[in-house]
Amino acid sequence: MIHYKVQEKKSPRTQTSKFYVQIAPTAPVTRAAIISQIEKITSLSSSDVKGCLDALEYCIVEAMKNGQSVRLGDLGSFRPTLSSFGTTERDKANSNLIRHVRVRFSMSGQMGLDLQPERLNFAPYKNIKQAPEQ
Repeated sequence: MIHYKVQEKKSPRTQTSKFYVQIAPTAPVTRAAIISQIEKITSLSSSDVKGCLDALEYCIVEAMKNGQSVRLGDLGSFRPTLSSFGTTERDKANSNLIRHVRVRFSMSGQMGLDLQPERLNFAPYKNIKQAPEQ
């Protein structure tokens, strides 16, 4: 179940407001919880799962350090991206202009199918601080 909240946003150009549906805040699933879930659905021990996750993390980071993308089947792929300052002179464009290296995740086609809105369940987020819906 995905809980959502309604958020009002004002256009800076027209100063008109519209209401948008957004995912409500939730607590993240921890690494320990993931290890426990994988342990329950496989024949692996928690230390085996932790070792696999540690190795996966290491391999992904090493690939990113080499500028490579990593494809993980029906999960999706990770690829490194750069953000840099610009220069008007081509011969001054070099690695000194790089501001950030980030990782972009692209979900697989299967994950995209699994996460289509018509395949999911949604419910309004109930928060004590939130005004009741009318």
